[in-house]
Amino acid sequence: SPNTSLVEAYKTFHPRTALFPYSSKAQGYVNPFFPPEVLVAYPLDFRRLARAVTLIHRAKGFHGASSLANEIQLTRTPNVVDLVRQALTHPNADDVDHYQRLELLGDAVLKVAVSRLVVEEKDEDWESRRSAIVSNANLKAKGRAKGLSRYAHITPFHPRSHQPPFFMRHASAPEGEGGEKLVADVVEALVGACYVD
Repeated sequence: SPNTSLVEAYKTFHPRTALFPYSSKAQGYVNPFFPPEVLVAYPLDFRRLARAVTLIHRAKGFHGASSLANEIQLTRTPNVVDLVRQALTHPNADDVDHYQRLELLGDAVLKVAVSRLVVEEKDEDWESRRSAIVSNANLKAKGRAKGLSRYAHITPFHPRSHQPPFFMRHASAPEGEGGEKLVADVVEALVGACYVD
């Protein structure tokens, strides 16, 4: 069946042990690997597989950014998708770029836009209303409602310790679980990305 792996083995970085039968090892996490017939037909240089994992990680980031851009109804041009990917990347992720510049810009744009809106409404308590709208708690609530935390890239990516999403250990601690400040920062960075575009 398409959901059954052809070969199951422990996660390993040594090609000689990758294809040992699962039954010969102790119980633990399993991972589908290429069957030997495929490796004969398409020989793989195992030393270069880390690059493939890095490319898959990068493609996953762009796919998540593209999905989010579509979900929040942004025009999906390459520039917009790259800005959204940057807005979702935490500085701790050690990526090429991260959201701090966009967050700074988005914070300023958000405050100006909300200030203008509140002043035009001629509300007596405009200052506290503006503070409530641009507060981290409010931005976190809006970001959680859109599911932004599942798109965020927080931790650094290390190809040698990469685990596919179907690993049980991955399911218990999904990437993107962040605190109030993280989600609020991502919302501000997305506002900054929209302004730049």
